[in-house]
Amino acid sequence: MGDGKGEPKSNAEIIQRSSFRVPRFLRYFLQLCTDSSWIRFFRLASLSWPILKNALWLRAPRSPRTGRRGGRLWLMLIPLVLALAAEEFLPKLPTPVLRDLTIFLGSDAGQSFMSGNWGWLAVIVAMSVFNTVLGEELLFRGLLLPRMSGAFGRWDWVANGVLFAAYHLHVTWVIPQALLDTFIVAYPSRRYQSALIGIAVHSAQSVFFIAIAVALVLR
Repeated sequence: MGDGKGEPKSNAEIIQRSSFRVPRFLRYFLQLCTDSSWIRFFRLASLSWPILKNALWLRAPRSPRTGRRGGRLWLMLIPLVLALAAEEFLPKLPTPVLRDLTIFLGSDAGQSFMSGNWGWLAVIVAMSVFNTVLGEELLFRGLLLPRMSGAFGRWDWVANGVLFAAYHLHVTWVIPQALLDTFIVAYPSRRYQSALIGIAVHSAQSVFFIAIAVALVLR
């Protein structure tokens, strides 16, 4: 016999009905991954740029007090970028030498390898773009963060930061810094409802490494 509610019409409804077995936070991510509405969402051909831009928070920061966008609010990027740079001076977990780009570029072998090597410069630039602008920040601050309040309420930015740190399990030595990014990147992005904040702050680090790589290639 049925339960009187009829057959579930979507994966999201199935997940909701099984809520007594699935924790709320897990149910949220299952719904995020399985709801057929997301399949429609990513049919880019049916989305206009204004809709996509708002959906991913690809817009100027908005003051929570006045409602104004852009303008002097962009000045917040200065202390945020400095805070991100200050992370480099904090105690760190041991980092494998072969996985540290800073050590590699500072070594004689790295400098010799990069000298005149435009091909590897292109690789570094492409990796930086797809890792920050089109990768991590677009995923965590553009796609996930705007939709996490339904499961985590006012603490959605904290959950987003913890999830971002957990994403770095393949490079465990950067997890402490990734957790600090909760306050430097996730919170401002949530407060001002703009993924561009996270993209700009995170990309500043990439620009720094690209500048070093360019200098070595031109030697």
